[in-house]
Amino acid sequence: MPAGGRRRVPGLRREEVAALAGVGVTWYTMFENGTAEHVSREVVDSVSRALRLDDSEREHLRRLAGGDTSTSGSTAVDPLVQAALDGWISAPAYVSTAGWDVIAWNDAFALVWGVAPPGGAPFNMVLRHFGDPAAFALHGERWEAFARSLVAMMRVGYATRHDDPRYAAVMETLRRDPRFVALWERQEVLDPLATTAAEIDSPGVGRFAYRVLNLTLPAMGQALIVQVPETESAARLGAAFSQRKRREAV
Repeated sequence: MPAGGRRRVPGLRREEVAALAGVGVTWYTMFENGTAEHVSREVVDSVSRALRLDDSEREHLRRLAGGDTSTSGSTAVDPLVQAALDGWISAPAYVSTAGWDVIAWNDAFALVWGVAPPGGAPFNMVLRHFGDPAAFALHGERWEAFARSLVAMMRVGYATRHDDPRYAAVMETLRRDPRFVALWERQEVLDPLATTAAEIDSPGVGRFAYRVLNLTLPAMGQALIVQVPETESAARLGAAFSQRKRREAV
């Protein structure tokens, strides 16, 4: 690292990033402001290494450098996916567009999250988290951590969907919430398809801890998300279903 003078703010200077990445300062300046042309993946990865980006951040930088745009995905549900939700997936599961609109879900998801039964009106996962008081009851003191992850995933999607009308409408609403703005300004990114773990206080099951399995549906621009419960949570979910069946049989 070249020797430099006293730093007024934390972090690397532009000249230092350029030196670590093995590129010229002029080119790196153009790269930062989005005017560099024909940016190769190798050079982007060099900058990523210089900045010590993690996997999600590196992929995010690649998307930004590529300049590609896409839409939030279809709102139609593939009949085969719907059949899997209805009859084969016992864990909470739902279908989401890239804009976080939940367009289909199964009975287990409705029970655990306290939403309408399958076939109800679609809703946006992020808008619900910030705007529905029930979300606070679900997450309690974990609300902010969950919100931070959602916002970091939203930023990844925004890189290629800032021109999509639906995504823009969701962002316009969210930007009215100072809690969202504060998290957005953290500039954090998280791959929406990353395997994450979470825990909620379900109105229908009680404590529900799970890991997220993301299955992409490329043809529709959607994802099938399955919330795989830990052993104790799976037992509580099974007991809740059994109790409901007994009530319905009476």
